[in-house]
Amino acid sequence: MKLEEVGKLSIGATLARIKAKPNEKAYPRRLFTIQELNKVTVDPNLQVEGQEVLVSDRYIREVPLAKVGMVLIGLTAPRAFVVTDAYEGYVIPINFVYLECHEGVCPEYVAWYFNEHPDIQRRLAVERQGSSLQALSMQKIRELPIELPGVATQEKIAMVYRLRHQRKKLWIEKQRLEEKLMNEWMIRTLKEEK
Repeated sequence: MKLEEVGKLSIGATLARIKAKPNEKAYPRRLFTIQELNKVTVDPNLQVEGQEVLVSDRYIREVPLAKVGMVLIGLTAPRAFVVTDAYEGYVIPINFVYLECHEGVCPEYVAWYFNEHPDIQRRLAVERQGSSLQALSMQKIRELPIELPGVATQEKIAMVYRLRHQRKKLWIEKQRLEEKLMNEWMIRTLKEEK
């Protein structure tokens, strides 16, 4: 089965098109960025400055906004992320595709499959090979193969993936706190020597 068969796949908005012109009614909206994607998929301690875009009144109803349970996939940073409450309502720009899964498809399973399955990783490496831009196309994303077991199996895999991600976040935080503690101890020891 292809990725396009598990839900509705669409591409994000072209920012130049939706941005308000001077003296035009506009609505400020948070923008989902590659930095946000890296924070939620790679390093939870990454400091990200939130970006906003002023969306023109003419396009406000057409702008793709992130919804809880939607899968966002980076085209320039090929990682998948399931939208949580924290990112609901963010504008999805053109360097992302988004997938609204059909009934019976677990979004977390799709994210795991895209991010971790060796067949997908090999395919993505081949697709990006030789390209100077190193970006995937919407067509390539559509054609990616995906195995879709029963819902119970999808949910089991998704739960383990979620727990593994939580464990990784906690491990990174533990490392950060240990380094801080050691550094404070060294500074205190230096001060005691004076």
